[in-house]
Amino acid sequence: MAQLYCIGRGSCGTVWGEKQQQNEEPFSEVAYKASFHERALWRDFNLTNRVHNAFLRMQELMEDFFPGITVPRIPSATHFFKPSSPWWGAEHSPPMFLPPEIPADGGGQAVMRTQRILPLPSSTREILINSYFDPQSQVAALSNPENKDCLIRLYLGADAGYKFTGDGPWRTSLRNFELYFDMACALGRLAFPDMDLNIRLLAQEMAVGLAIIHWEAKCDGMAADWVLGSPSRSELLLECAEEFETMQIAEVTPNSKKGGRSTYLWILDFDKARPIEYDKSCIPLLLGGVTANDPYLPNPKNSPKWLYELFEVTYLQASEEILGRKLYKATDRERADIMELPYFFMEAWEEWAQYSEDLGVNLERWSLVDGEVEVEEAEEIEGDDTGEDGDNEMEDGDERASVRWETPFC
Repeated sequence: MAQLYCIGRGSCGTVWGEKQQQNEEPFSEVAYKASFHERALWRDFNLTNRVHNAFLRMQELMEDFFPGITVPRIPSATHFFKPSSPWWGAEHSPPMFLPPEIPADGGGQAVMRTQRILPLPSSTREILINSYFDPQSQVAALSNPENKDCLIRLYLGADAGYKFTGDGPWRTSLRNFELYFDMACALGRLAFPDMDLNIRLLAQEMAVGLAIIHWEAKCDGMAADWVLGSPSRSELLLECAEEFETMQIAEVTPNSKKGGRSTYLWILDFDKARPIEYDKSCIPLLLGGVTANDPYLPNPKNSPKWLYELFEVTYLQASEEILGRKLYKATDRERADIMELPYFFMEAWEEWAQYSEDLGVNLERWSLVDGEVEVEEAEEIEGDDTGEDGDNEMEDGDERASVRWETPFC
């Protein structure tokens, strides 16, 4: 059995991968997420699989409805071990091969065994290093084994502020590499020849992914990560000749990945997410899911108008398709009420964008009344000397949003 090594750390825990011989490729598709926060990891395990199953159900439907897109992938979670589990002491278990910093009994951690998202190919890693690393450190970076564990956090909702080689601060690691919208536009097909870093296509895939999370998995998606990685080796187009009964027998090898793409969009980490219901109480949860997270998604505040509108239209179309099929037994009134929810969500997000310059991402200042964001004038703030002669009164037309609901996240 392979030695485990750390491939990532987050607020919920540490992720361990199986080290290959001399860290050579191909990588194992198994990972272990260990955490002292047993309840959060338990939520992650269950919601990951809830979302994973929803995406499997919707994949063919969405890819037929939106020709050219590839529905994002969700890594599956297969095992959950409590801190007291005998798994920790079993001779066949990974703890026998853990690094020294992890005690053999786990030290009170729970563990989730999950599918590992395979790193991006070496050609892409080389492009990123040559573009965004200090030239004096590029040779060392190319040979650093840690940089083989390369996933890209795709931030289509924000600019980095620098677009071309050498314009910004040098990067030092390919792990969780942050690729902003302007950087992605600048790289173009250079780094991803099989995918062409098609921003429009990626925006549509994000929109479809968000719609599936919301309306098929019934989850708010809070703090989930959207990353670019390689496709699973098990996801192949299997050969099946139409005329196999009469044709000459030939050798066949499984070497054709779907669509020829070398890069897929993956969504992971649902430890802070919450289930939702099909009523207006879900709107604040959905709003929190997109505004209290890293800027992965195109959004109404920072994104170019064309990009956000493409995302919005795709999200609403996907949502209607999903809900329309789920609600075939609903009454006309129930159907009408639920079919409005995606529109209420987008309206709330756009209202948030209108006033968020003063509010940041302080979601607790938002109120939802009958599915609409309610904006009220702010109270005077003692000690704020923005007005003349120390006057705090707001000028006519100056509005702020007031808090009317509690944030339900841990």
